[in-house]
Amino acid sequence: MTIDPGAKQKLEPWTSFADSEDIPDWIANAYIESYRGPRGDKPGATETGETGPADPADMVTPAMLRAHYRLGECRPERGSCVCVHSADDPEGFGPALQVVTHHGSMLLDSVTVLLHRLGVAYAGIMAPVFDVHRSPTGDLLSIEPLAPGASQFDGEAWIYVPLSPSVDSKALAEVERLLAQSEIEGLGATALRDYARRLQQGLGGLHELLVATYFEMEPSVETALLST
Repeated sequence: MTIDPGAKQKLEPWTSFADSEDIPDWIANAYIESYRGPRGDKPGATETGETGPADPADMVTPAMLRAHYRLGECRPERGSCVCVHSADDPEGFGPALQVVTHHGSMLLDSVTVLLHRLGVAYAGIMAPVFDVHRSPTGDLLSIEPLAPGASQFDGEAWIYVPLSPSVDSKALAEVERLLAQSEIEGLGATALRDYARRLQQGLGGLHELLVATYFEMEPSVETALLST
């Protein structure tokens, strides 16, 4: 599947989607193609081994998009919009985390590091990047695919994280608090600096190589680092 960069759309509220057939292909494909598992796992495997959706396409529902659209209707410049949906959320797709923020090179790593540190298991992450135009006060004016050749870091990341049904509510509340009150990328940068310092103290010159390949590590090594 590919995202048609020419699929310029007038702003049609995603809240109007009643059925999956109502979702435009360019929106559905943007989410599906951005999917990544907790550690590159096959779709459906969470960190706890619980079963999640069998296919990333199953995660892209009208209810999820309605909630994401409402969250992103107003975002102050350089700010982040964050919402946690509990397992009993009336929209029916919780537990889940949704974020709308300016995209950056360490954004996803920052989110995943934070989830790991707080022990929040997730089934996968979708982080489509859109070309978004807003008013001076942050109101949403248009949302479209990125133009051909445009840097992904010029757009907004609309992050959706379906979580494990057994997620700890206190840990999830802390995730929401930290993401809402902090520069998201700064959270990841701080954590990686901490790991680098620990590795440098224990492993000498190997620390730079290990940190550079942090997300390629064996799960047992990663778990050991995160628990120190």
